[in-house]
Amino acid sequence: MEEANQKFDDVAWTEVMAQVEKTYVLLTEQQVELESQNKSLTSTQEFLSNIMESMTDVLLVCDRDGVIVQCNKAFEAQLCTKENQVIGTHYTDLIKLDEASLKLLGSNQSVSDINVDIVVDQVTEQFSVNCCVRQDDRLRMLGYVFIGRPIGELVRAHQDLQITHTQLKESQDHLIESEKMASLGRLVSGVAHEINNPVSFVYGNVYALHQFFERLKQQIIDTTKPIPEDVQDIFDDMPQLMEGTIEGLERVTDIITGLRNFSSIYKEESKRVDLTEIIKMAVLWTQKSHKINIQIDNLTENGIFVYANAGKLHQLFVNLLQNAFFALNSVDAPNLVITSAVEDDKIKINFIDNGIGIEKSKLSKIFDPFYSTKKTGEGMGLGLYICYNIAKEFMGSLSAKNNPDQGMTFTLILPLMDDQDA
Repeated sequence: MEEANQKFDDVAWTEVMAQVEKTYVLLTEQQVELESQNKSLTSTQEFLSNIMESMTDVLLVCDRDGVIVQCNKAFEAQLCTKENQVIGTHYTDLIKLDEASLKLLGSNQSVSDINVDIVVDQVTEQFSVNCCVRQDDRLRMLGYVFIGRPIGELVRAHQDLQITHTQLKESQDHLIESEKMASLGRLVSGVAHEINNPVSFVYGNVYALHQFFERLKQQIIDTTKPIPEDVQDIFDDMPQLMEGTIEGLERVTDIITGLRNFSSIYKEESKRVDLTEIIKMAVLWTQKSHKINIQIDNLTENGIFVYANAGKLHQLFVNLLQNAFFALNSVDAPNLVITSAVEDDKIKINFIDNGIGIEKSKLSKIFDPFYSTKKTGEGMGLGLYICYNIAKEFMGSLSAKNNPDQGMTFTLILPLMDDQDA
């Protein structure tokens, strides 16, 4: 019996040892496989980490709540920060996205190629950013991945080049326009000179004729009794005829003066000029050159002096007035108010009309060269452009806005010149 039991124990022990050995082999194989997988996982992790750290593009990884959980070395270098300073921060605190992009991300959609500012502490850099949604194998949302490429020196240089090109083009256009206006000024100067000579003769002859008439009238009155009716009619009509002739000559003289002012734009040097007198002359000239009757209230103060070219300022005011006359052409009760106000060391001149105004979308374009709201053939679109550049030339500014009720207001600001600057 004992021998049988001993034999059974030997068989059982042998079987147990065999199972132990089998289990040991299986565990050894699983450990080898696990170590291999762990090595592969470590290698993959190192590979991915190496890629992240080698990227020149900045990278941010966020969880499903938008909280940053990881960033790469490029982010640290370009934003002058450390990973532990940004981890735990919500991405909207750093990345300044517009409302449209935020709405897309809120609906778990990706955004691409948007230019945004990334701000960390006092450092702000502009990046072209792409963002995709992280998902698991069941397509459940895990978070966001932001990848940004800095807008580098080449892009900035390209932008600067475009700005410089635009400025050069504007300068070229201005030079071309200046040369055209200078040529026109020389032509006008010659015409004004030629017209002024015969006008001077007529002036002198009219005054002489007036004196001769008075002497002849007195002699006839003294020697002829009674005076014939037809002669008396001549006596009655002649003063009005003389006054009308003189008034017409005065208008011609005013026009010649205006033409001379216009022609001297590119001849005169800047000096201390009375702004009020220039505005008065511009109003007078503009009123006489238009047929429509417009109520102009010139409320500017007297004795406003600035350092500028009188001819160019005259042209600026004439252009603004002509623009106002055009806007008031279809208004029932046209009115233009000109006001002045001193603010610190500057003078502000407002031209306020109750005209047709302009659409808000077009307001930003009115100072562009060759932009016009008039019909084809009615204008070249250079008047306000010239005004804007004349204001800039004398260290001033020109702006426009629509009035709340009706019409527009053009505001010219120029530096004042006091007696000490003279």
